[in-house]
Amino acid sequence: MTLDDERLSWIPVVYFNIIRALRMIFIELDYQSSLKIAFEPMGSEETQKYLSSLRLRLLPLLALETTLTSELSGGVSISGGRNGVYVRPGWQALVTPLWNLDSEKKKPTKMTRMREVTILVARMLMQSVEDIEKLWVHEALRFYTFHRKIRLDDAAS
Repeated sequence: MTLDDERLSWIPVVYFNIIRALRMIFIELDYQSSLKIAFEPMGSEETQKYLSSLRLRLLPLLALETTLTSELSGGVSISGGRNGVYVRPGWQALVTPLWNLDSEKKKPTKMTRMREVTILVARMLMQSVEDIEKLWVHEALRFYTFHRKIRLDDAAS
């Protein structure tokens, strides 16, 4: 596998991590809000409406998490409703060849499905960049990440 092939295989993983981080931010903001911690901006009705509107605009992107997870895991899932990408030996082989069409058969394969999902997620991310940036710089998120009330993966930012 060439370096360029390997780079391509990581694209959907990066997209998955972005979507997962967004989902975790909203879950944690909801949780912190429910605790009614004395943080005035989070408790204000205006902030609640603003964060709700951001969530609403980001819902189409967040909804793609399950599809992307399934494609990255090759359809493997764990019972109990847990959601995640399950990396196992050979995972890149599931992703990298997906960028090539089967020219002999001229029909969609599992390979093209992953490519289609990745392109769809990329388009949704491009449409959502401004809203993601607004969420990331919002004072409530800054407060909770600074005080370690919301913990994200090291590379989430």
